[in-house]
Amino acid sequence: MNNSNFSLKAAAVAAAFFISDTASASDSGQYLLEFSGQTYQANNATSIDQFDDQFTGYSPRHSQVFGLAENAAYLQASRNGFTLQAYKRQEIFINAGRETGQLYADINARVPPNTNRAYAVDFDGYGIEHTGLSFAKTLKLPSVEISPAFRVYNIDRYREIQAKGFAAARADGSYDINVNTVERDTEADFQFPAGPSPSGLGYALDLAVQWQARPNILMFANVQNLFNSNEIDSTPTTVQTINSNVNQFDSDGFLNYNSAIQGRNSRENYTFSLPVKTHVGGLYSTGAAHVHQLGFDVKHINGLVLPRLSAGWQQPFPWLEGITVGYETHFEAFDFAAYFKHGGVKFGFDTLSDESRRVEYLQFFWLAKL
Repeated sequence: MNNSNFSLKAAAVAAAFFISDTASASDSGQYLLEFSGQTYQANNATSIDQFDDQFTGYSPRHSQVFGLAENAAYLQASRNGFTLQAYKRQEIFINAGRETGQLYADINARVPPNTNRAYAVDFDGYGIEHTGLSFAKTLKLPSVEISPAFRVYNIDRYREIQAKGFAAARADGSYDINVNTVERDTEADFQFPAGPSPSGLGYALDLAVQWQARPNILMFANVQNLFNSNEIDSTPTTVQTINSNVNQFDSDGFLNYNSAIQGRNSRENYTFSLPVKTHVGGLYSTGAAHVHQLGFDVKHINGLVLPRLSAGWQQPFPWLEGITVGYETHFEAFDFAAYFKHGGVKFGFDTLSDESRRVEYLQFFWLAKL
């Protein structure tokens, strides 16, 4: 799910035969053109269709509820170790407490409570869409390749929400709520105070490293947003404290409540950093006739850890350069990839059932040497 300009290289690391092919093209002075697109959605609480809808079937697999989406497309050209890339990317990341999700699920069930129950409210999430350019240089040392990349981008849209407090269901069918919230949204319907349309820019430094530790062991590390800064002018911002005593559910199951909301609207010049994303792992060449490679890698973002095991086969058929299969343990998802002479495709899921699927992943890439 790495959407950085090293995403193709990360995919290629999963198949060492592909790395050597692209490297030889760059070393020979040829231009290597690459185009890739991907979509990825995952959460550990409910099906994808219900995550931003009614939130039915809530059954988190862990104490924290994580949801993320990473969708991207890029076009890049490489020659003699230099890479220039243009890209479009969307990222969404949500981190909430288990009880926060349970409160949302219980309210959406539209059934008045009949027992006393307390909920801790703890929600933190952001979403960003940006369009940018990246410039990278690969430095080759004995047994090691280091590829720093600098990105600059326009922030097309940004939204973040934080909420903290508590809620309590009562046996008489009512709720008590006391929650503090902060919301920033560049596309908010914000009439007061009036101001110019929000505009934002950002920059980031990424880093990729490959180390041939032994002839049959390849280690790698990718770090996205190693250093980054983002600024949005005239950001619509709402800060609120919500106190309410919910009186009843109406005949359609909606909450009717007497609320006391205190807060303010403002337009801020907002400066922030995106979380650092890391991806580290290694590949072992077995030399066996059937399974040619075994791998282990771990991704980390803002408290979310995604360990993964993989296996690869080189040239199982004359028309197929290689295939890999993997299993990621946090979301309990499988992935499959096929590499051809001029590109490849990778897809993943946690279940074949459309109604209960919590993970969907599809990536394709195409390359040409000039």
